[in-house]
Amino acid sequence: MIKELNRVSDDVAKEISELVEQCNNYDGIEGIIELDKSINFNQEMNTIFMAYEGNKLVSVLSLFVPGREEAEVSAMTLPDYRLRGYFSELIKRAEEEIKRYDVPDLLFVCNGNSANGKAVIAKQKAIYEFTEYFLKYNHKFDPVIKDYSYRIKLHKAGLEDIESIVKINMGAFHNSYEGAKSLANAALKADNREVFLANIEGEFVAKGVICFENGGASINGLGVLPEHQGKGYGKEILYSIIQRIMEYKIEDICIEVESENDNAFQLYKNSGFEVQSAWEYYRKTIE
Repeated sequence: MIKELNRVSDDVAKEISELVEQCNNYDGIEGIIELDKSINFNQEMNTIFMAYEGNKLVSVLSLFVPGREEAEVSAMTLPDYRLRGYFSELIKRAEEEIKRYDVPDLLFVCNGNSANGKAVIAKQKAIYEFTEYFLKYNHKFDPVIKDYSYRIKLHKAGLEDIESIVKINMGAFHNSYEGAKSLANAALKADNREVFLANIEGEFVAKGVICFENGGASINGLGVLPEHQGKGYGKEILYSIIQRIMEYKIEDICIEVESENDNAFQLYKNSGFEVQSAWEYYRKTIE
């Protein structure tokens, strides 16, 4: 039996969590299944695919689709049920779904230490594209954050600020106007996200997003307008957002960065973040 869902109930989330725990214990890695769909560009798209044998969940596949360009894939199958075609059926269903929404590519996400995951992706003939590092904040850096001399003022953004966010997304990440606006709109409306802008002398020059999940917080979408890069504003908004998270009494703070973005990688490592794991991304274009 296959279930296809566009939202996750607490009971389903618990089922998936138990499967993830069993797989991670067996494989000796920290794999994840992405369940947060709050910024997917279309909330009606089915993004959770679950395979059952009887009443037992044996395989799950999740899609993260913030834009129309690609769908990120994370998947796991219980050890005793691997090589039985469950993943193949789930990926077939996922491909059929994204075709309906004109999403051309799948982007498989795999823990860098997962030999099994890499073997499965190789059968999909997906091509390696980049590695993303997952970093966790070390609170030994707190004194630097608290004593820093800030030039920016941190502004919590609302829907009235969407064009400023779009401008930064387009300049910093080379998004199209439509893609940048879709991402900004979704982040502003999501219950588990807060968007912040860096104000310097009346101009918004940088942005960042806090995502709250499982009692922790991740920092996403840090970007600086091209004409203001190299002035330290990226570091200032990063520090300011860390301070804001600490005000919420949240200890677990993380951030992710692509391997080719060396400037951001060095900034995070010099700002109290330590590498915890590496995630490899492989692209497959759907025919």
